[in-house]
Amino acid sequence: MPVKKSVPLILIVATLLMMVFFSSSLLYSKGISEEEIYILDRDKTFVIVYPKGEDEPLIDPFVASDELSLLILEGLFEGLYRVEHETGNAVQAIAEHVEVSEDGLTWTFDIYNDATFSNGDPITAKVFVDSWLHLLESSSPRAQKSYLVSLFDVIKGAKEYRTGDGKRSDVGIHEKSKFTLEVLLNNKAPYLSSLLTNVTFAAIHPDTYKQRNQNLIFSGAYTLSNLSKEEILLEKNTNYREASSVNNDYVEILIRDDLEAIESYLNKEAHWLLSYVPPQLLRTRSDLHLSKIYATGFFYFSAKDGPYSDARVRKAISLITPWDEIRNNSGQLFPSATLIPSSGSILKKTKVVTTDSQEEAKRLLNLAGFSSFNDLPPLNMAIHRGAPIQETAMSLALSWSNTLTIPVIVDTVPLSLYTRYPRENPYDVSYITWVADFNDPFAFLPLFGSSSSYNIANYSNKEYDTLLEKAVNSNNEEERKIAIEAAEATLLEEAIIFPIHSGFSIHIVDSEVVKGWYDNTINIHPLRSLELIER
Repeated sequence: MPVKKSVPLILIVATLLMMVFFSSSLLYSKGISEEEIYILDRDKTFVIVYPKGEDEPLIDPFVASDELSLLILEGLFEGLYRVEHETGNAVQAIAEHVEVSEDGLTWTFDIYNDATFSNGDPITAKVFVDSWLHLLESSSPRAQKSYLVSLFDVIKGAKEYRTGDGKRSDVGIHEKSKFTLEVLLNNKAPYLSSLLTNVTFAAIHPDTYKQRNQNLIFSGAYTLSNLSKEEILLEKNTNYREASSVNNDYVEILIRDDLEAIESYLNKEAHWLLSYVPPQLLRTRSDLHLSKIYATGFFYFSAKDGPYSDARVRKAISLITPWDEIRNNSGQLFPSATLIPSSGSILKKTKVVTTDSQEEAKRLLNLAGFSSFNDLPPLNMAIHRGAPIQETAMSLALSWSNTLTIPVIVDTVPLSLYTRYPRENPYDVSYITWVADFNDPFAFLPLFGSSSSYNIANYSNKEYDTLLEKAVNSNNEEERKIAIEAAEATLLEEAIIFPIHSGFSIHIVDSEVVKGWYDNTINIHPLRSLELIER
């Protein structure tokens, strides 16, 4: 046997120093396989400025629905699919290979066998089975989890298990092998790949939801380094399977007021602003990104009891509200009377409230047990801080106060106060701009299903539920379209929602140094794809 020679300690130290010197970003150690060890560089930091508000981010992929929380979570968690940064379409992520059966009812996912969590634990088929089943069993209609969970009802046995009427073993989510996941559907779901891009269905480490470990474990391109009211710092996940393709070692999200945001832009301290910068202060027009997105801003009734939970009262109020006038005077680029965004705007001639509509409103009130609008209690309305709809809310409140003689109290409050847990919403009417998580009407309609895991309006209507179920279960695209249109018409007829405008996004991006940022209809801009072309 050859004798192993000892190496002087000083030579070992010198060699290590040379390796560090000649590789500022990567060290390679040779073993059975080549392993990448990353030395992170704080100079490789992408800086995002987000407008200051009163909502603190919620680092919970099962519950969070606000923009800032989702921006952070998208960088921290990844699933079988992710959003492609140019188009907004779904592309495979942790799923190496996907096979869909000819009838569209069986989806088989082969998972990359080198995919790991930030702590080095492997991401296996069992990870998805366990986290998805946990999500279902903790997502009854009263649990107020992500509304997207309701879309998992297309999976065999999922709705029954979620609502307490079925068994765990009957749910069509199976671990076929360590790295193979099988999902069995009741009906075709062409939107499934887009649905699975959402962090709700990402690879979630069991410690995150079982032990509630304070040291969070992540599956995405970044880990959480710091979280405060003024700054969120994300650090590259060196155990991320595609870490070498993540261009920035850090992403820093600064929470700033309007003036501070503008200053950060003018001083070239920020690369991407979700705050507004006046056009006259733009360095170049190409820094401004204004685009229509798959989103709708709408008021909605959310009362769980009392007169405003009665459809007859809501219809009576709606009948004598000059909605077209309110929409056309809202100052919005794309006024709209529909929940599901359409291709154009609806700048129409204002309709006048007629005597017939006033008589019908009075009839409906009488049926509900009220002789006039004067008998109704004060109406409490909520809009969130920073919402550009504030003037429209005041116009609506004045219309109701003057025409209906109903006292209307408008509160400007943090968005989370009435949207994070809808059942606890203390307001009768609320406003939200809902940005779809994927390009399909089902990104909107389940918000109002009585068995929804996130029923934003606390709404229950058997006719609507039937139409929604028909749309979910239909394998015929024309039948599905008819059911979707009828479901939306029911929401409008029941006066549970009052659409005001289709959504649009405004972003300021430093076009001189930023690469990998694209406009897309779902307004998602993956952090892993952002790049600085100058340092």
